[in-house]
Amino acid sequence: MSFGDHSPTAARKLEEGAETAGRGEARNTVHLGEMSAAVAHDFNKLLTIMVGYSELLLADLPSDDAVRPFVEEVNQAVYRGARLTRHLLDFCHAHKPKPELVNLNQIVQVMDEFLRGLIGPGVDLVRDLTPAIRPIRVDRGHLDQVLATLVLAARDASSVGGCVTIDTCNAILPRVLRVQGVEIPAGAYSCLGVRDNTSAADSQTRGAAAARVGLGIPHVQYLVHQNGGFFFVDHQPEKGRAFRVYVPAADGP
Repeated sequence: MSFGDHSPTAARKLEEGAETAGRGEARNTVHLGEMSAAVAHDFNKLLTIMVGYSELLLADLPSDDAVRPFVEEVNQAVYRGARLTRHLLDFCHAHKPKPELVNLNQIVQVMDEFLRGLIGPGVDLVRDLTPAIRPIRVDRGHLDQVLATLVLAARDASSVGGCVTIDTCNAILPRVLRVQGVEIPAGAYSCLGVRDNTSAADSQTRGAAAARVGLGIPHVQYLVHQNGGFFFVDHQPEKGRAFRVYVPAADGP
């Protein structure tokens, strides 16, 4: 009775079969990861909108309103969903950007009404846009998330009667710029800024609220880095805090 062929030819066939099966499993794993990442990426976009409007509702509802506990529960569920989504993206090693040529000014203008709804009454939204802004090549969905999250963070740090300013500008760095441990190589950049006008003391008292807005400032850093950009925070006493995003210009110097 023979329980199998142990000849060299049979051994090679077994090895080749195992390799083929292994490659098939690897491909399936990659495909599954890509599908999971795509779903998580789209869900991230929805969460950004949901957290913005839930924050807007909470800002308008009095503390004794009977509906407020339900809105708070929705708000917390969104944050839990954001954390789970971020874990899924990290696990998939995906979340790769799909770059396209975009104009920062156009993005700000298209999102203007939505952003004004996010910040709500009592805080003004001002635009200071450089007319001839250089185009950049980034993932449009990532840029939308970055802008919405930074505006919400600036809103949370602002008191009633405060102001959130979105600005854009071109920058040409003749040499490496070092800011807060971030090294920005020389070259041509398009820059996006979001700043509030709170004092240092005001910002410290509201820092915890600002840090949890949207998917969080660390996630903004991750998205900016994924798109080849640079992110840092500039805080000047009595002038407020400014978030700065530098992205290489698509058309060069």
